[in-house]
Amino acid sequence: MPCRKIIFSPGEIYHLTNHGVGDQVVFKRDYDYATFIERIGFYRFQTRVRFSSFSKFSLKEKTVFLNDCRKSGKLLVRVLFFELLPNHFHLVIEEVQEKGIQIFMGNLQNSFARYFNIINRRKGPLFQSAFVAVHVVDDDQLMYLSSYVHINIYAAFLVKKDNLWNYRWSSLPSYVGLEPKYDFLDKNKVLSLFDNSQEKYRDYLDRQADFHREKAVLKREESSL
Repeated sequence: MPCRKIIFSPGEIYHLTNHGVGDQVVFKRDYDYATFIERIGFYRFQTRVRFSSFSKFSLKEKTVFLNDCRKSGKLLVRVLFFELLPNHFHLVIEEVQEKGIQIFMGNLQNSFARYFNIINRRKGPLFQSAFVAVHVVDDDQLMYLSSYVHINIYAAFLVKKDNLWNYRWSSLPSYVGLEPKYDFLDKNKVLSLFDNSQEKYRDYLDRQADFHREKAVLKREESSL
């Protein structure tokens, strides 16, 4: 595995992303997306309970379990926002405990890969060997990054602009007051940049959407030269 140059530190925010091996599709069906998202909420805590056991809990039991984990100080990372696309994912995470990101990402990717391999009767790695990590150093970068991640599905020509706001495999609906609402999200840092207004945040994304799509088109054209 290549040596990672970035150093993770508690209290710092990072943009994490990874692709399927050879850019293969890793989310083939709705349940693939849904169970990956549920794993995000589960693995942000350090616990001896296996996800296979947690997944069998009732909705009430899951809520009680996660609340108990939160109260007992088992939080490894805070999830600010995310988006899943067919062959890759984006997560923006704040590390809470030392080595929290490494533990979280290892558990998340390995658990989903085991599930995916069983369901699809395959063997071997699912994701590329090392996830990409970028340190978010200031509010301007965080603001821009939130638009880049939340608009990524539109920039990739996978949804129309009108359908961007309720793309359910993203944290975006939660940020603009739509369903689904993912209760594991920490939205305060981003929304505080917009006077804690969902309307102002949506207006900002609306203005950024075509910019990100045009930028994605230019990047494709340059890579084909």
